This record gives sequence, structure tokens and C-alpha cells, in this order.
Amino acid sequence: MTIQAKFTALLALLGLTVALGLGAALFFGFTLEREILAPMRENAAVLTSLSALKRDMGELGARLPGPDGGDEPASPAARDAAERAYLEQAARVDEGVASLFGRRALELKVGISTARNLRGRIDEARALAGAWFDTGDAKAGRAAIAAHADLHELCERIEARVVENTSQSFDHADAMRRLHTVILASALIGAGLFLALTGLLVRRWVVRPVGELRRAAAEIARGRFGQKVPAAANDELGLLAREVEQMSASIARMQQEAVDRERLAAVGEMVRRIAHNIRNPLSGIRGVAELTRRRAEPGSPTHADQTEIMQTVDRFNQWLNELLRATSPLTVEPREEAPGPWLQGLVDAHQPLARMREVTLSCDVGGAPERARFDPRLLEHALVAILTNGLQASPAGSRVTVAVSQGAERGQWDVVVRDEGPGIPPEIREKIFLPYFTTKRDGNGIGLASARLIVKQHGGRILVDSAPERGTTFLVRLPLGGIESTQSADFSQSAEISRNGVSPGHDPDHRG
Repeated sequence: MTIQAKFTALLALLGLTVALGLGAALFFGFTLEREILAPMRENAAVLTSLSALKRDMGELGARLPGPDGGDEPASPAARDAAERAYLEQAARVDEGVASLFGRRALELKVGISTARNLRGRIDEARALAGAWFDTGDAKAGRAAIAAHADLHELCERIEARVVENTSQSFDHADAMRRLHTVILASALIGAGLFLALTGLLVRRWVVRPVGELRRAAAEIARGRFGQKVPAAANDELGLLAREVEQMSASIARMQQEAVDRERLAAVGEMVRRIAHNIRNPLSGIRGVAELTRRRAEPGSPTHADQTEIMQTVDRFNQWLNELLRATSPLTVEPREEAPGPWLQGLVDAHQPLARMREVTLSCDVGGAPERARFDPRLLEHALVAILTNGLQASPAGSRVTVAVSQGAERGQWDVVVRDEGPGIPPEIREKIFLPYFTTKRDGNGIGLASARLIVKQHGGRILVDSAPERGTTFLVRLPLGGIESTQSADFSQSAEISRNGVSPGHDPDHRG
């Protein structure tokens, strides 16, 4: 996952957290309005209406005459005056009743039956007052006054019930306050956890990889190439870490190659000077020996000695020429050739050395490609160095095998040289291809270094697998089409395992 995708997911998580917080706040606001504020407003309105109705009922009852202690009807004039005052106050009571009973909240808080009872009691009191106004009977008046007094008590009971309901609303508000505290604490805890997770992920995704890159850059700046850069993730920083590691390995490899070239160039210059200085006296020695042999009788000791001197001088000149070729810049001149017969001839030329060391040398060219493009002269030098090392390292009675086959990858061909010697110790396995590194008493350390250089000039690679008591296997992998085809060739070390039975070993051209 890329860093952009990771931070997109992190922002999405942040957005979800904010959305949940806003949703909780809106939910609590709506709940507070529905469960607390709206009921409290309704309670206040109901209490106000009940208080006004109770006051108007009291004034309405005051418009009726009090009992005079007798049962005689009241005079018509007194009843007419009382009726007018009663009706005026009754109009205000009707307005209060309409306002009170127009609220659905009253029925919900005091019950439908209580609301209906209040209506019926009002109508009954009005009817008793009307009877008194019509007849003036004292008993009817006292009944009307008692009915209005009962109305006042009923209003007080309703008011007490509404007050009790309001008290319950306060208890519910307290519960809502506790719920709000829990929600707020949960939001704060969630925000804290989100910040901690963000810090942890930023440290893991950005801070730590950047720190590793800075450490590797500092090591590269000090000249310590081939640094390993941990890159667990496959994001941009992980890819950058692998690219920095590859860059460091490439610089280390190029530096080593530059050092090798400088060493070979210095030795080449030295060898050319030595060869130039030695050839002149050698030519004089050979000339004197040839002149002396001409003067001596054939078959005489002098003739034989001078012949041996001439042969020794010629052999020494040949060694100088080989040394000059080994230390001169390589010029690959590839041509189409059949690898099978060429390799068979090379192996046959080494059979005397194998017999001298009592080693069985065999060659398998059954899997060889029909044609390949390479420089037979230079590639022969490379394989001779490898084969000679194998023969010299093999104990008497052992076997050295050489095989050529199609490569594990398309467009390649392989030459495998396998011996049954003591193997190459792990501590020197990476040094065997360095110029002038040798473990032999009479070695010069140029053979394998030149072999690697020749194979690389062909666009190929040498792979090595060795283990104690199991011998050593050299695999030379080359492109069929020559150096021009290496642009698209993939010379991987793992490909030869299943093809040639070579386990993963040292690749001198792969570092880092």
C-alpha cells in the first residue's frame, strides 16, 4: 500500500471519528429538545393556564351570593345583577378553558379521564348557577357555590400532578446530563486513541523509514557502500530504500571494478616494461646459442645444450607473450561457433594434465546448442583457468566433469565445471576473483580474475557453489547471441539451480 493510500485511510478514519462526534452531538441536541426542553415548556404552559383558570374559577364562584341562613328565594333584581356579573366572569373562564383544553399535553400529563372530569364539573357548576339565577332558590345557590369550590380543589389536584410530572422531568434531565458526560468522555477517549494511533502510524510509515534512509545516506557519504536499508513496506519510502540500497551496491561494485582495472593497468604497464627490458638480452642469448649450435657437430653435447638453451628462451618468450595478453585490455571478437566441438577440443588438450594428476576428466556436450556467438580464443583462456584450478584442486582418483547445455533462461548457454576437491572455504569465497589473490604457492592470482573479466566482456556471468568435502562447481552463463543480446537477457542466479543442479552460491558480480 502506498503512503498516499495509507494517509487517505487515516483521513477517512479521522472523518469517521468527526462524523460520529457530530452525530452524537446532534442526537443529544435533538434528544434534549424532545425529552427535556419541550416537556418543560409544555409543563410551564399548562401550569400557567391552570393557575389562570383556578383564579378565574375563584372569581366566578365569588359572583354567586353567599348563603343568608334562610330558604327564601332571592329577589329578581338581586339575581339579575348577580347573573350579569357571573356571565362576564364566565366569559373569561371560557377563554381559559379553551386555552387549557386546546393543549394535547394536558391529557398526556393528567390523563384523559381527569380532563373530561374537569370539563364535566365545569358544565355541572354552570348548570347549578343557571338554576339559581332562574329560581333564586337558596338551596340551588348553595349547591352552585359548593360545585364551584369543588372545581377549585380539582384544579389544585391537577396542578399538583403537573408539578409532580415536572419534578420527574428534572430527574430525566439529570439522567440525560450523565449520558452527556459519558458521551463527552467517550469522545475525548476516542480522540486520544486516534491521536496515539496517528502518532504510531506516522512513526512507522514515515519517521522510521526516513531515519533508516538518513543513516544509509550518512554511511554512503562516509564511503561505506553496500549498505543494507531495511524496507519492510512496499510503499514509496520502501521502494526508495531499495533503490538507495541498489545504488550503494552499484557504487561499491563500480569502485571495486575500478580498483581491479587500475591494478591490472598498473601490472600491465609494469609487465610491458619488464618484457621490453628482458627481450633484448634474451634475443642476444638465443642468437649466441643458435650461432654456437651451428658451429657444433650434430649430436655433440654442445649441440644438445645450445638447442636446450634456444628452447628455453623460446618458452620464456612465450610466457612473456601470455603475460602481456593477460594484462592487456581485452578486445572481444565474437563469431559464430559450435560450442560442442570447441569445448571437446579444449578438454582433450587437458587430458595429459589429468592423467598426470590421476584424475578422470570427462566432457558432456550432448546438450550443447548448435551455434553460439563468442570469442573462442578469449573464452578458452577463461575456461582453461577454471579447468586448471579444478584439476589442481582434485585429489588422485577423483573426477572432474565439464558439461555444456542450453541455459535455464531463453537465449543463454551454460558451461559447468565440477570437481571433487576440498572446496573453497567460505571466508575466501568472495576473494577468489580478485586480482593477485591466490592460495597456491606458485600462483599469481590472475587466472580467475581474467576469467571473470573475459566472461563479463561476453555479457555473461560466473556463478560459484562450493562446500567442504563436496567439491566446487563453476557455472559460466553466456548469451547465445553474444554481447549484443545482453540488453534483454536476465542472468539470474536462481535459474541454474534446477537446470544444472548448482545450489545457490557465490556470484562474484553480485554484491549488496
